[in-house]
Amino acid sequence: MSLQVFCSEEISSETLLVLSLKDFSLELSPEGRGLFFNQMSGEILSLNKTGAFIVDNLRNPIAFGILLKKFSEIFDLPRRAAEADLREFLATLGEMKLVQSL
Repeated sequence: MSLQVFCSEEISSETLLVLSLKDFSLELSPEGRGLFFNQMSGEILSLNKTGAFIVDNLRNPIAFGILLKKFSEIFDLPRRAAEADLREFLATLGEMKLVQSL
């Protein structure tokens, strides 16, 4: 598999997504929130429940369609709203070079 530059507008339901860092840690609280630590840059991101859920699911390659379905079901969101939120968060991660498509 070749790595591709990530652009949230260009992903389809079959696009595989994964975190682009190998040296990171993700700590999840019992409430579902999280802290994402980039060991290369030293950056720490505070994640709400939805952000922590998405980042946790990106630890291993996952198709966008599967992630969207899980996200919509877990947070009881209409598909259209879930897709908009997911694409927005993935775009943010992409700008930070924290997610890539395979």
